[in-house]
Amino acid sequence: MENIEDNQPRQLFSDKQGNIEQDNFQITVHVVDPIVKKEGVSQHVVYTVKGEDKLGTFEVIRRFSDFDGLRTYLQKRWPSCYIPPIPDKKSVGNMDQKFIEDRRNLLEAFVVKITELKHLWYSEEFQLFIRGTQSDVEKSLSKLPAQNNQELIQKYSNAFMYLSGKEINPSIEGKIDSFTQYLKKIGSLLTNYKEFAKNTLELREKDNKQYELFISYLLPEYEKNCFTEYIGAANDGKLIFAQNTDQKLSQLISQVKEFVSKDELNSLYQLIRQECKEIKAFTECMDSRKAFKESKENLHKKHRELKSEESKIISGKTSFKNVFSKKSKEENAQEIKQQIENTEAEISRASEIYDIMTVVLGYVEIDRFKAEKEALYFTTVKKLAKYELEFSKLRTEFWSYILENHNLSSI
Repeated sequence: MENIEDNQPRQLFSDKQGNIEQDNFQITVHVVDPIVKKEGVSQHVVYTVKGEDKLGTFEVIRRFSDFDGLRTYLQKRWPSCYIPPIPDKKSVGNMDQKFIEDRRNLLEAFVVKITELKHLWYSEEFQLFIRGTQSDVEKSLSKLPAQNNQELIQKYSNAFMYLSGKEINPSIEGKIDSFTQYLKKIGSLLTNYKEFAKNTLELREKDNKQYELFISYLLPEYEKNCFTEYIGAANDGKLIFAQNTDQKLSQLISQVKEFVSKDELNSLYQLIRQECKEIKAFTECMDSRKAFKESKENLHKKHRELKSEESKIISGKTSFKNVFSKKSKEENAQEIKQQIENTEAEISRASEIYDIMTVVLGYVEIDRFKAEKEALYFTTVKKLAKYELEFSKLRTEFWSYILENHNLSSI
């Protein structure tokens, strides 16, 4: 059998038709209503997962371990496919309300991302997650029948038929290798960027809070407790910040408070934070393909060894393996021939799966990942820029109004 390596250009599903229509149904899904449940001395949080797809509406109660189990099984049963990340496990502080809301948001991001990956959304694994009646999702998933390589080929052929005819060539292999190298080097850098963004956000939040207190507490309190002593009881409208009747000033201060509570710098931090998780998830996807390639190479090695064994039998030589065999030369030859045929069939199936993995990564997943990162970054920077300009405008408006005070205009 020819050693099927990845140097010769070839087409995916070259003997099949690739005109399956893409599903354009607009899926909706939400993760809402986190509730703390107590079981004896322990407690956990449950979430409502609800929405609608082309099969109808759904609504189930799930806990974090269900999401975690789902992702694990998707990785096992959809090797080399990109599986979006979920938030990290946390054993201490996981009942804090801020943490619960943050986790809810990230779990929703996970299922929303799955809506874009229809092969995963309509898979039996995910449908069991959103429609299964058993409370222990992982237990239900464990009952799914194991799949062999032939069944995996059939599943992938059905899921990715739209990629029929795509060529596997050195250019596509190089594209995957190049992105793999990028993933290896960028992880530690992104972790540093995340910490930098987190520290910057914390400093900004502290600064914003101080600024809010400066105009809404410090200046009014100074005027009431110190400045009134200097101007006397008959202040004749000399108070600027402590004037309870100044509706315009109160309105501007309220607007400042609202602005500092929704700092868009947080969006940039969340972008980098989530990208760290997604880079790790994509690396897992690449590692799965690499492991499959190594498995395929081991099959080729086994095939060469069997062919060598066959040659020895045909030439009348006795190998160490057959020294103690009581079988005839013809029986040994027939047995080794059957092993060779079985191994060739395994190699053929493994090669087809590897080709599917290569096409899915090289033509779909990498491009989609990059396009999403580009669009999200531009959207985030635009929101941040608009926020900074609007906040700057508001601060300018605030201090311009202060300058209009008659006590200051006469100076």
